[in-house]
Amino acid sequence: MHIIKKTRCISLKKRTYKSLQYLKYLEFSFHSKQGVIMSPVENIAEDLKFTSIETLKLGQSSKPLHTFPLFILNQALYTTNITKIFITDNAGKAGQFPESIGSPPPSLRILDLSNNGLTQFILDIRFITRLILKQNLLGEYLSTNNYLKKNYYFDVSMVEFIDMSHNDIKELDISTFDSQPLLHHIDLSNNNTQDITFDLSGLEALEFLNLSNNKIKFFDESIMQTINTLIEDKKLTIDLSKNVLQCTCKTIHFFRWMIESNVLFVDLQEYSCTLEDGSMIILKTFEYEVLQLEKSCKSYLGLIIGVSMALLTVILTVIASLVYRYRWKIRYMYYMTKGKYSYTKISPADDDEYMYDAFISYADDDRSFVLKDCIEKLEKQGNFRLCIHQRDVMPGQDITVNITNSIHTSKTTVCLITRKFLESYYCMFEFNMARMESIYSRNGRNILFLVFYEQLEPKELPLVMLELVQKESYIEYPNDEQGNVVFWEKIKENKENRKVHVSFCY
Repeated sequence: MHIIKKTRCISLKKRTYKSLQYLKYLEFSFHSKQGVIMSPVENIAEDLKFTSIETLKLGQSSKPLHTFPLFILNQALYTTNITKIFITDNAGKAGQFPESIGSPPPSLRILDLSNNGLTQFILDIRFITRLILKQNLLGEYLSTNNYLKKNYYFDVSMVEFIDMSHNDIKELDISTFDSQPLLHHIDLSNNNTQDITFDLSGLEALEFLNLSNNKIKFFDESIMQTINTLIEDKKLTIDLSKNVLQCTCKTIHFFRWMIESNVLFVDLQEYSCTLEDGSMIILKTFEYEVLQLEKSCKSYLGLIIGVSMALLTVILTVIASLVYRYRWKIRYMYYMTKGKYSYTKISPADDDEYMYDAFISYADDDRSFVLKDCIEKLEKQGNFRLCIHQRDVMPGQDITVNITNSIHTSKTTVCLITRKFLESYYCMFEFNMARMESIYSRNGRNILFLVFYEQLEPKELPLVMLELVQKESYIEYPNDEQGNVVFWEKIKENKENRKVHVSFCY
């Protein structure tokens, strides 16, 4: 076997190597200062057809790789048994791997294109098992492209080992490692990668992932879940050394996963991480440091939860207080909006705005007094237009909406106060809706008129009702013949002074 290795200066003539039919290893470089001309490459290519070449090393040229006539080498080598090609360390301006090179020889298994300043790489590597692209400029290209060129008759790659270190890779396209089921070793070290952006789920044979000397702070939940699925029945080694990890309460789950998963992390005791305060520590006793971080996070978590709960309680208390304080205003505005009347102010001097003179509010036990005495004395004799629930409200409408609409369309609301009235939910609802009507629709004018049909102690009355009593917006029903005449005349006088609004309780 003849081997020509690192020949310093040779004369390249046609058929120079024709007689070297047992040649298996050839390594040479081009140095223009030594007077070598690029054109004789064709001579080498022609001669290699007749050799037993297995390994070819071509490098250290003063010209960039994309200017080489690589397609000639490829065509010449296609029928040989070559298994390894190393084209490395070629100077010159950055360039892309020439697409016109075509397909590599079927026998080729190892292709090394290190340190060539490549910015793009497009090659049919269907039979290659070991691909080395380190020390190039492929970062931007690989962020949106796949290095694996596919065609209609080739869907699955035989690549087992790939080295893309030192390529200024910030992120990789999600499909970078698709259709490579045999890939077991990936080297992405010495880049600027911050996260795993490529799909790992299809890499069933993966055994080693080198992410050392990057900018990775932690793995997110989806990456950890993917890796857990990937290594259910096998081991995976990951190198995260020389990455400054992030030791915070947000990443504690990642560190716990590092301890409990089946992943073997290279040089784990030498990892470093940044704490919340910006200081950096070396995780010499990894599990202990993680345990301390967990304890710290638990104390912070308790404090955060306590403060949050206290703040929430204060906020809810304030909201509840405001809602309680303005509960009747809120309900009034709601029912006014829900009803057929909008929430608008009405001039109390405009009689045309009202359908009724009074809306009467009374307990059901006092119905006979309203239906007999009030209608007889006020409507028939006093020409009042009364709004009475059993007769005047709209059927089918919600009772609360009917009440609000009746109050809004009446000049005054008259409440027939008894103990049953005070116990009735709807009676008190009418009373409070009438109060809100006074404040928000009648420019503050009191439209409530209280008629005490029973003798009640002040302590039995709600505070808001006592305020009206103190303002003398009430009258007592006398329950005697002489007093009754005065009572009804007083009611009629209030109509002329627009002080009476009659309402009903149920």
